[in-house]
Amino acid sequence: GDVGPIRAAGEVAQWTSGVLLVARMRGFIIRNQVLAVAAFLCAACLASIWTLKRFPGQDTPIHLYALHAFAQVDPPPFRNYFRAHFGTTTNLPFWIAAPLSRVVGVDAAHRLFLSLYVLGFFASAFFLAASTGAQRAKFGLLALPFVFNWYLSTGLYNFCISMPLFF
Repeated sequence: GDVGPIRAAGEVAQWTSGVLLVARMRGFIIRNQVLAVAAFLCAACLASIWTLKRFPGQDTPIHLYALHAFAQVDPPPFRNYFRAHFGTTTNLPFWIAAPLSRVVGVDAAHRLFLSLYVLGFFASAFFLAASTGAQRAKFGLLALPFVFNWYLSTGLYNFCISMPLFF
């Protein structure tokens, strides 16, 4: 039989709300899967920074030495001959990592700086992908092969830290 138009409309509304609920749950699950994959890949990149004895960059020894020297400008006898001048430097990474190196050491400060770069790179890749549409945020995962790039391996840290800020 005939169920009547009001009852039929109620059933359609109930069925539609059920379909919307399933669609929202599916979107929530997919979004969480993408976030889980992104978190795993980001953790893998961070693990490669923290588990290796030294970061395999071309200029890593020079950066570590420069960071050590930069952090030692203030104590005597160096402050009698040298002073840090914040206005005329092109080494932004040293201004970021030098205060950390006094607290956690030069090697850990270097690794924290590289970790900041990796996290910023991943966040900017997802932000860039999501800026074209929320459903496209998952395409930020395609940035993974570019995290450890030529610029980072040759020690161009100024350029590398600017990439997340650019996107």
